[in-house]
Amino acid sequence: MFPFFFSLATLGETLPPPSPLVQRTELSKIQQEQLSQIVGFWATLGEIEQARQIAATIPSQQYRDLALSKIATHLATQGEFEAALALADSLEYVGMQGWPVRDQTLLKIIGVVVALDAPEVAVTIVQQYLEPYWYPYVLPVLIESQDYKFVQNTLLKLPQEIWESPSAPPVISPLFEAMIQQGEMSQIWAFIDLIPSQNGQIWAFIALADELLEAGDQEVAEEAIQRAEGRLSGVSDREQETAQVRIAGVQAKLGNPDEAMGLLTGTEDDLESIEVYREIVAQWLLQGREEAVLALATDYPEQAVISWEKLAEYYAKTEQWGKLEGAIATLQQLDASNFPFALDNIALILAQTGQEDRAWQLIQTHIPEVENTQRVEYLGLSQTVEYLAVARAKQGNLTGVIELLPRLSQMNQQGVLNQAIGAFLSRQEYQKALTFAQHPNTPIRLLIPVAEALTKNGDIETALQLVEQIQQDAPSYSLAMIQSVSRPLLEQGEEETALALIETLDDFPKTNLLINLIRFSEIPPDRLERLIEQLYTPIEQARLFAEMAIAVEQHTSDNAHAYLKRSVQLIENHPPAETEAHSKFLLELTRTAMELGDTTTAKQLLDQAFSVISNQ
Repeated sequence: MFPFFFSLATLGETLPPPSPLVQRTELSKIQQEQLSQIVGFWATLGEIEQARQIAATIPSQQYRDLALSKIATHLATQGEFEAALALADSLEYVGMQGWPVRDQTLLKIIGVVVALDAPEVAVTIVQQYLEPYWYPYVLPVLIESQDYKFVQNTLLKLPQEIWESPSAPPVISPLFEAMIQQGEMSQIWAFIDLIPSQNGQIWAFIALADELLEAGDQEVAEEAIQRAEGRLSGVSDREQETAQVRIAGVQAKLGNPDEAMGLLTGTEDDLESIEVYREIVAQWLLQGREEAVLALATDYPEQAVISWEKLAEYYAKTEQWGKLEGAIATLQQLDASNFPFALDNIALILAQTGQEDRAWQLIQTHIPEVENTQRVEYLGLSQTVEYLAVARAKQGNLTGVIELLPRLSQMNQQGVLNQAIGAFLSRQEYQKALTFAQHPNTPIRLLIPVAEALTKNGDIETALQLVEQIQQDAPSYSLAMIQSVSRPLLEQGEEETALALIETLDDFPKTNLLINLIRFSEIPPDRLERLIEQLYTPIEQARLFAEMAIAVEQHTSDNAHAYLKRSVQLIENHPPAETEAHSKFLLELTRTAMELGDTTTAKQLLDQAFSVISNQ
C-alpha cells in the first residue's frame, strides 16, 4: 500500500510557489485557454516549474485551475502521487454543472494510477478524498484493483434507497463478473448477506444469477435464484411481483420453463413479463414440447398470440409447411391488425434460411395488398421485402431488385438502394450500381462511392460527370465527392485532373481535403508537395507540411523533421495577422513537434506562443 503518511499542509509544500509574474487581466478567454494548453505542454515536457509560472499568469480562476489540473495529472503519470494529490486538492473552481475541477482531477488521477498498476493508491484516494456520490463513477475502475473487500465496503456505504431500486447499483454486475472469474464465490455470498435491504439482496441474487449464466455456471446460478426466491416473503406485493418476473426470466434461461411459468402465474402482464413468456415458449420449443405451447395458447388467451407466433416461426425453421399454414391462419384470426408484422417475421426466417421464393409467395398469398405501392409501407412487411431486395442485389439480380422496390416506402427504398449499390460495387458491376445511384429515390450522396469506384476502374469521364452533378444539385457534398475522386486520381498519376477538381473548392474545405489525403491515402509525398505549393497560401502550407511531417514520420524521421522545419520557417516568415490565430498555430506546431519527439523545437515554439499571447 502506498504510504499516505502526510497532511494536506505538508502536501502543499511539495511544489514551489508560482513565480510572481505579472498577471494580465485583459487576456481573452481564448488566450487564457491557450495559456492553459501551454501549461499542459510544459508539464508533459517535465518542466513543472515553468508550467506553474505560466499558470500563475492566467487571471481567471477557471482557466488557472484547469491548467493546474493538467500539471497534477502529469505528476501522477510520473508516479509523483503526493504532489499530484496536493495540487488537485487545492483546486477550487466549480463548473456550471456543479462539477468541481478538484474532483474531476482526482478522477483522472485515479485512472492514471490504475493504468500504472498502482490500484492501492486509487483505493486510498477514494477513501481520503472523494465523497460517496462519486463512488459509482470510480468503482468500475477500482474493481480492476481486485481489492474486492474494499469495493464491497464502499458499496455498502451507499444510501439504502439506492439498494431498494430494482436497478440497484449499476456496478454490482461488473463486480460479480470479476469475482466469479477469480473464483471468489464465498466472498460474493457473504457480501450479499450484508446488503442493508431485503430488496437489494433479491436484486443482487438475480444479477449474480445472470452473471453466472454468462459464465456458463448453471448449477451455481440456480442456487443464486433459489436464494432470491427465499427472500421474497416479507417484501411488498408490488416488489414481490417484480422480483418474480425477473426470477422467472432467469429460470427460463436456465432451461426451466415450467418453473418460470409457475412464477408468472398471477402476475400482471407488462413488457418485461411478455418477454419472459416469449423465452418460456422458446424453451419449450427447444425441448420439442409443442403441446405445452399449444396448452398455453388455450389456457391463457392473452398469451395466445405470442404462442402462435413462436409456433409459426418454429414450423418455418423445421420446414413443417402444413402446420405453418395452420399457424398463420390462426394468427390472422387472433390478431388481424398485427398479423402482417407476425407474417413479416415468419417470412424473414424463410428468406434467411434460403427459402426466398417461398417467403415472397407467402407474403403475396396472405397479404395481396403488397402489390399496392401506396399502402405497402403501412403493411409491416418492410424487413422481409428489404431483405429479399438486398439478397437479389448480392446475386446480381438487377431485375429482381427493381421488381421489389415499388413495394417499399421511399425511406425503405433508400436503405435498400444503399445496400444494393454496395452489393453491386463489391461484385464490380459498376453499371448496375450506376443505374441504382441515379434512381429517383436514391439519396444523391450515394453517387460518391460509385464515382470513386468508377475512377479506380479507369472510367474517369463518367466519374467526372457525377462530380459535376453533385456540384450542381448538392454542393454540400462537393468536398466529400472531390475527396473520393481525387484520391484515386492522384494515386494513378492524374495530377492535372485532380488539381482542377480541388481548385473548385473554397479555402477551408480545400485545406480539409488535403489533410485527409495526407492522413488516409498512399499518394507519394512529392505529388502532395506539388499540390500544396500550387494551391495554398503560406500559412496553409505551414499547416499542411506539419501534417506531412506526422504522415511520413513512420517511414523516415529525416523527412518528417524536414517538413516540420519547413512549417516553422513558413510561419516565422508569414505570421498570421491576428494574435489568437498566430498563437493557436504555434501550439498546433508544438503538438506536432512533440509527436515527433523534437523537444527542442517544441520548447522554442512554446516560448514563441507565450510571447505572442503576452505581446512580448
